[in-house]
Amino acid sequence: MSRKRTLPTASQVSGLPVSPFGAWLMDRIARRGWNQTQFCAESGIADSTLANWLYHGNLPRPKTCGMIADALQMPVWRVLEAAGLPYDGLRGIPRNDVRRAVWGKLEAMTDEQVRALLDCL
Repeated sequence: MSRKRTLPTASQVSGLPVSPFGAWLMDRIARRGWNQTQFCAESGIADSTLANWLYHGNLPRPKTCGMIADALQMPVWRVLEAAGLPYDGLRGIPRNDVRRAVWGKLEAMTDEQVRALLDCL
């Protein structure tokens, strides 16, 4: 039986609560099987910057969203959306909620599953 992972809701050092974007990012980092140090190493983002996002409510700049997306191997629009930043008009962005929902399903599939789906279309 697998255990459901629990993410911290506050800083162990300062006691500050995790911001909404911070909670989203911590979840994505945990899904990769990384800790915060590994994420910083993979993304090139300073640990102090990460702490500002997690506990101080600061949000990444659009360029930095690209660094997050690259490290987490996800589309940049997902990070922009999580940060509440505009992304309409960016090339390759799904145009509406239905297309974003389909994209979300595709992201969760293996390459083999996507190939099989493509063969059905």
